[in-house]
Formats: sequence, C-alpha cells, structure tokens
Amino acid sequence: MLAGVPEIPVFMLRNSSGYGVVTNVLLHEGKFIKDPVSHQIKQAFTQLFHPRKAMTLFYVSDTTSPVADKFNKTSSASILTAAKQSYKTNEAVDIEN
Repeated sequence: MLAGVPEIPVFMLRNSSGYGVVTNVLLHEGKFIKDPVSHQIKQAFTQLFHPRKAMTLFYVSDTTSPVADKFNKTSSASILTAAKQSYKTNEAVDIEN
C-alpha cells in the first residue's frame, strides 16, 4: 500500500541481486484492483454481454533501491504517488524534481 493512500494496493517484485524493485497498480472503472485474477473471474460473465472497459496500469521499474528498503522509502513509491495524483487531476507532473 502507498503511504497516505491506504486504499491503493501495490504489487511489487524485488530483485534477488540486492538492488531493484518493480511495482504496478491496476485501475478499472475508477477502482483500484487488489486481486487482478479474482477481479477478472468476477468480470468474465459481465464482459460477455457488455463492451470492454479500459484498465489502467501504473508500472514503475526502479533499479537503484536496495531490496532491504521499505517500499514507502523507494523512488517507486514516490513515482507511483505522483502518477496517481497526476491521473486523478489529469495533469502532467514533473517527477524529476
């Protein structure tokens, strides 16, 4: 979960070499998806009779954060938070500064 926004589930993979983390967040119909497989199974019947709806993927790859770092201290967490805010307000955000 992202700090300050506990309703957003974050999926994370850490590199076993000691550095690096890959994170993603899924958004479908205005709701963040906690379990993508379960969500897809639940939606399968409905999707047979209704047009497909877009799913948004927020994906961040961070090759510099040590594996031992807590997620909320990584640059991935900062970038995901900025991306979520930007998406919510539909504005471009400079994440470099």
